[in-house]
Amino acid sequence: ALSADPKRADALNDLALGLSRRARETGDPAFYKEAWAATERSLQIEAGNLEAARLHVHALTLIEPDRPQHKKRLEAVEKLIAARQG
Repeated sequence: ALSADPKRADALNDLALGLSRRARETGDPAFYKEAWAATERSLQIEAGNLEAARLHVHALTLIEPDRPQHKKRLEAVEKLIAARQG
């Protein structure tokens, strides 16, 4: 079972990545919902964490692929990350 220190945003982000990988490997979308929940906790710890926000919205695009606003939000977060890096 995958787990993370519930008080560290970066550990929760890593957990979300692992859960997303598990969802792809198994074809079980329930792991995307767990990944989303991990990023929700990460954002509660560190609200300005853009990587957590990116993972959070990415999970939503996979959980609800028929909702175009998730893709738009993901693009917006990715632009913020790029602007911060460059």
